[in-house]
Amino acid sequence: MAIKIIQSSTLMEDAPVASSFWWGDPDMLIDNEDDFDWPHTIDGTDLLFIGQINLSDLPFETPLPKSGLLLFFADIDYFLGNFDAEPCGGIGLWPKDACKVIYYPADSLNRLSRIHFLDNGEVCTPRARGITFAETSEHDYDLKLFGQPSCFEHDDWPEPCVGWQLLLQVDTEEVADHNLRFYDDGLLYFIIDPDDLRSGRFDRVRAFMYSS
Repeated sequence: MAIKIIQSSTLMEDAPVASSFWWGDPDMLIDNEDDFDWPHTIDGTDLLFIGQINLSDLPFETPLPKSGLLLFFADIDYFLGNFDAEPCGGIGLWPKDACKVIYYPADSLNRLSRIHFLDNGEVCTPRARGITFAETSEHDYDLKLFGQPSCFEHDDWPEPCVGWQLLLQVDTEEVADHNLRFYDDGLLYFIIDPDDLRSGRFDRVRAFMYSS
């Protein structure tokens, strides 16, 4: 099964902590503000928050945990139009540190805080939008969980990710407040080892970009 993630056309203000939404600011666990470490690459480049899903909102049975919060980050500043940024990855498999998926189990959600990330004092991500979910075809385009990667022209992912499966597909999008473009209308895939998915381990997720 593939699950389409449908973004609302209306900007979302003050979403409840640990709710499902796309873009905006993430809800994260901060045990000590002095030690808080925003997700970043090895060389210190900050990853951009893409969206978060409260897994109890999913209306379908999936291989994901039934509850908790799943957050997605990636080095996509360049693809949102900041051409002064150096893209961490191009077409193909991205470096290990170019994306990050964080999972918070249900018993930690009441300890999360909304993190307002600024770059040199300016908001650097699109404003938050609410999301809903619908079943879609395996090969559908757009934003989706699972299914088959759209436009993928290979029999399998490259080493060391042979046999992995699609977790999240992020498509090029053009809306009122931002444009996200992976070169020529490409797509970004978050992929995961099936064994890691079954065990709820998301720290080894990799990113792969396709563009014609």
